[in-house]
Amino acid sequence: MKINIEINRMAKSPLPAAFVKRIAAAVIEAELVGKVAAEKIELSIVFAGAAKIRQINKKYRGIDRPTDVLSFEGDDIAGAAVDYPRVLGELIVCPEIIRENAEESGASVKKEAAWAIIHGVLHLLGQDHEKSETAARKMRKKEEEYLLYFQL
Repeated sequence: MKINIEINRMAKSPLPAAFVKRIAAAVIEAELVGKVAAEKIELSIVFAGAAKIRQINKKYRGIDRPTDVLSFEGDDIAGAAVDYPRVLGELIVCPEIIRENAEESGASVKKEAAWAIIHGVLHLLGQDHEKSETAARKMRKKEEEYLLYFQL
């Protein structure tokens, strides 16, 4: 499986592109290996400021506040194999909110950023912590496993 991740910076981010891509690609690969026919998968990650992510959060989720990550699904990647890339979707990540969350929780910015990326990718792959307590526990367990895997 070939995974192409495009990074777009609409806001400053202290996170190196290689770090962000490594986290996202590892989660995608681990979650999809042997489960999808798609040979090529694409993901877009956008770094946005707090004002922009707040605007997007309000428009699409009806929540008038900034957040650390938003996920927008793309193609149904579980479908039949095709010779063109399947678009997993887009993550919009806010470095400002990630930094604030890291300060509040006492985690490093790197760990908080990794968690946001892992969380967003899991949403793109169908995980949803808002469906039920069981779904929330399952998603949280996966997030913790990936953070341990990356030693963060």
